[in-house]
Amino acid sequence: MCQENNIKLILFISPSHATQWEAIRATGEWSTFEEWKREVVKITPVFDFSGYNTITTEPIHNDMENYRDNSHYTKK
Repeated sequence: MCQENNIKLILFISPSHATQWEAIRATGEWSTFEEWKREVVKITPVFDFSGYNTITTEPIHNDMENYRDNSHYTKK
């Protein structure tokens, strides 16, 4: 559909806070999440920013540098 309408689709998985990934893992759905990503990349390229790194594992406190909550970012 995008190709037919000359639309460039750019798909990405947000760099949510590690608490988001831990919730998926805690519910036993990590393998489902990984399988979903494998299926999506069969359709179109994906920029995958999910996972654990120094930004996504920022300690949770009232004045976080990078996140307002586990999936919304500060202006930085």
